[in-house]
Amino acid sequence: MSAMSFPNESDEYRAKRNELLEAEAELRNQVEAVAALRRELPLGGESKDYEFVGANGAVKMSELFGEHDT
Repeated sequence: MSAMSFPNESDEYRAKRNELLEAEAELRNQVEAVAALRRELPLGGESKDYEFVGANGAVKMSELFGEHDT
């Protein structure tokens, strides 16, 4: 996998090191694939417009903070 070697490394060490590098590459690819799936998700459901009742009567959640997207 890797042409680079360390001084005095054994063949066993190089084989295990290459195995690790391959596993890390597979993990990175899997993480990227999961991130791509996450980005493809459609928008979630709509939230309910809760109503609160206080001393001054009822008010909806959407009315509490004015004209804001969030």
